[in-house]
Amino acid sequence: RIGYFRQDVGDMRGRSVLAETIAGAGEVAALGEELATLEHKMATGEDLERTVERFGEVQARYQELGGYEVEARAHTILNGLGLSPDQVAGDVGKLSGGWKMRVALAQLLLLAPDALLLDEPTNYLDIESILWLEGFLRDYPGSVVMTCHDRDVMNRVVGKIVEIDGGDITTYSGNYDFYEKQRALAEQQAEAQYARQQAMLAKEMRFIERFKAQAAKAAQVQSR
Repeated sequence: RIGYFRQDVGDMRGRSVLAETIAGAGEVAALGEELATLEHKMATGEDLERTVERFGEVQARYQELGGYEVEARAHTILNGLGLSPDQVAGDVGKLSGGWKMRVALAQLLLLAPDALLLDEPTNYLDIESILWLEGFLRDYPGSVVMTCHDRDVMNRVVGKIVEIDGGDITTYSGNYDFYEKQRALAEQQAEAQYARQQAMLAKEMRFIERFKAQAAKAAQVQSR
């Protein structure tokens, strides 16, 4: 499973922040809604035998996916991202765009996919929320791939930098500071190699210019 956090959150309205967050939890969210429907049907006695059988199947899968902990996890994530209890209980449609971005990020973190693709995840976050997110990402059991403009976050979270330059891709194992040092070292080595190459070419050109008119040296000049 791949989760993608982008800068466009789409339309959010008509549900509480908590409900909106849980709705993004994938299969477990759908199972939770089905359980609520089945509970209502059992209470009314509608098609009881079949409803009870289906309830048992859904409940087993819901429990397997950690459904009974999902609300507590959602509260933890929303709190970590800086949403107050009143906001969590309130209508998501009343939030500003920046706060909706936090809800969208909470949905993705609650989903807990195998790979997280994050486009500027620290946008709209205050320092407390950023620090909480850093801890979450460091402990995340899956893979995390992100673009980010905050070098402090990259230094504290990432373990690999991918540089795309002039059509070439170079991977550096380490944080952003390590990447900068290694890139600077590579540039120095390239410059030194270039200087050695130019010195060698100059030496060869001097030989050619000196002996190009001598028949005895013609073969050597041609070779050079």
